[in-house]
Amino acid sequence: MTAHTLAALQGRWYGIYPASGIELVEASYDASAHVLTGTKLTGNDFVRAGRASWKVSLGTCKVVSSLWQGVYSPRWDSCKVRVLDADHLQILLPLGDDAEEVLNFVRATLPELLMWDDVQSPTHGFYKAMALCGVPPEDFRNTLFSSLIEAMHHTHGTVIIDQLLLLIPFLLIGGWQLRDQYPTANWLLLPMAGVFGMFLCLRLNYLGVA
Repeated sequence: MTAHTLAALQGRWYGIYPASGIELVEASYDASAHVLTGTKLTGNDFVRAGRASWKVSLGTCKVVSSLWQGVYSPRWDSCKVRVLDADHLQILLPLGDDAEEVLNFVRATLPELLMWDDVQSPTHGFYKAMALCGVPPEDFRNTLFSSLIEAMHHTHGTVIIDQLLLLIPFLLIGGWQLRDQYPTANWLLLPMAGVFGMFLCLRLNYLGVA
């Protein structure tokens, strides 16, 4: 497991938990600690919504213990993580006698959920049925928009976008001060300010600031 792999796993995932069925999890990466944390967006009797369900670092994997139902457990049990591809991963929990419990996860997008080849998934078989009927799983425009939002918030490019959002105000101020010397540059200031405002609002809204 590398830092690049952990960072690429950021985003929202559907996971199948034995105690409650399908759950929605937000995976966020802490670059300073090299830790990927899966936080429940929907919860069950073992891990409430808003609490961490599992954490994966460069050399370790741990998951909240499921020994105490109905109360928050401070105990963490060891686990293993298996990345199947960019859109599928597994958390493996040892049960003893070489047995394992597997938590399967898929990217939280409609096409991936419908195509999820897991018999425990409530949508298992839907994609095949829709394909036979010639029905697309999701509108192309929605898929493209979701991909752009995912790239903006959950990739290495997110750091670059945040740095640009810090730099652009200084460029706009400088351009405004030089508008008399370079009149043609005025045509660039308004579109740049509009794009800056749009991206800033999207980022702040996602981070819960705006």
